[in-house]
Amino acid sequence: MAKRFFCLFMNILAESQPNFWSALPTILWVGLIVVVLYILRKSLFELVAHLITRVRAGAPVRFGSLEVGALRTEQHRVPTPIGESSSGSESTHYPLHAATPLSQAAIELTEVRREHYEDTRRIMLVHRLFVSSRPNQVYDVLIYLTPQYGGSLVEVTSVEYFFGRYWANKVFESYDRSRGFPILTSAYGTFLCNARVSFNDGKKQDLFRYIDFEMGAYAPVLINNDDMPKKTVEGKSES
Repeated sequence: MAKRFFCLFMNILAESQPNFWSALPTILWVGLIVVVLYILRKSLFELVAHLITRVRAGAPVRFGSLEVGALRTEQHRVPTPIGESSSGSESTHYPLHAATPLSQAAIELTEVRREHYEDTRRIMLVHRLFVSSRPNQVYDVLIYLTPQYGGSLVEVTSVEYFFGRYWANKVFESYDRSRGFPILTSAYGTFLCNARVSFNDGKKQDLFRYIDFEMGAYAPVLINNDDMPKKTVEGKSES
């Protein structure tokens, strides 16, 4: 019985041997691909994560002749306007210099604006978005000061930026007046920026800016860092 099974096994092996040798190159190639994928698994994961981030940010991605177009996100809930308004609108028959009667609300808000201009010395906090090149981040955010008409950064000596607990509650200082006291950080969600502005007379003023992503779909890619602040702060976001 044993001899019979041995002969049967040898016959099967002899019949399958040609198929085995013909399939050997394919087996070797598959094995090589598996080994390479295993060795490069970390780099491939980071590449896929980066591509996903770029697609989420709205940047186009191209693979040979296949291109995934840039996403253009729209605001889902657009506020309904109560009317139309523009500076020097043609629908207004009054010349721009003409004195028009102000409502009580307009008088109060005019005073609030004047106080705000006075408190901030017409120094405004602004930000710009760039498609992030950092893993797991969506945008690089450039935050800086700009003077409104009548203001000047000459009065400013430094700015302390604070983004909250996702930046380990650190305070980041900026002294570069020539570039608007800028700071660059990366984020995957919106957050509130608090900037404490120090003036050359010793007084300080807190400015706030909500770092939104509403125009993120149109954000450029940050390629040249020559005009950017040298120090980039690391952190997450509140979302």
